[in-house]
Amino acid sequence: MAGQVDAGPPRQIVEPAEQVALLPAVNLAGPAALVAALATSAVARGRGRILLIVPAAAFHALPYAHLCRCKAGLARFVDALLLRLRP
Repeated sequence: MAGQVDAGPPRQIVEPAEQVALLPAVNLAGPAALVAALATSAVARGRGRILLIVPAAAFHALPYAHLCRCKAGLARFVDALLLRLRP
């Protein structure tokens, strides 16, 4: 899934509030909703696999704070979902 990054002009240190609010919708809520829908369908069928690849931003601090926040949240969402789905 493509995402949106919080890179701004070279001298901009803090992202605009509007961008901070938008990033989780694109980078966290959208992918999480898709994974939840796919998992629901897989459970109904009694089988299925979902492959979700999260970038290094999920596990390491990078200069893109809000991207890291969203990707880390997505990784933890998947971890929590797996706890509920595993037999």
